[in-house]
Amino acid sequence: MKTVLAIVQLILWPLLWVRRVMTSQVRLRRCEKGWRLVLDDGQSLPEPVPSKTGPAKARAAHAAQPATEREPDPMHEALHALLAHHNGARQLMRHLAYLERTLKISGGEGLNGLPVDVLKKGLAQLEEFVSDWSSPGLAQLRLQLTMDIADKEEAGDESDNVRSTFLSPQRLEVSEVSVSDFEADAQGFELPQH
Repeated sequence: MKTVLAIVQLILWPLLWVRRVMTSQVRLRRCEKGWRLVLDDGQSLPEPVPSKTGPAKARAAHAAQPATEREPDPMHEALHALLAHHNGARQLMRHLAYLERTLKISGGEGLNGLPVDVLKKGLAQLEEFVSDWSSPGLAQLRLQLTMDIADKEEAGDESDNVRSTFLSPQRLEVSEVSVSDFEADAQGFELPQH
């Protein structure tokens, strides 16, 4: 009798799993290893077993992972609360909203990968927007941005800012001329005849 019940459960398990997935809200969440489907009821879909490792190693690695993806970032929480408190702040202060999104996705380490201009504008918007620095998360964000900007400027990280080759010796130089100078140069120039 137990074997029949076990066989029925084994046969019905995929149907029950599909029913659970179809009746739950499924979201895509980014974690350390990439993207992962997550159900809203707090239960996540099982991770596929990597082909390089055996099932025992995969189970041990999965058991070693914490239940949450990572600890909540105080910088993100403080910035999120600040922007949520003021309607339309994300549309007006886009660099600050971009910093918030980066903190949400990658945490404080994600700020290192942003260009210097974005960090500078985000810091300027943060300093304009915040008058009370008593929040530890906002103070930490301000310090982190200041340190990242200083590190990138010290390292001479201009690769993000170079949009053209204006610093090369073969650069194009543009200047204004008077109409008479233009007409004098244009007299020797003839348009091709078709």
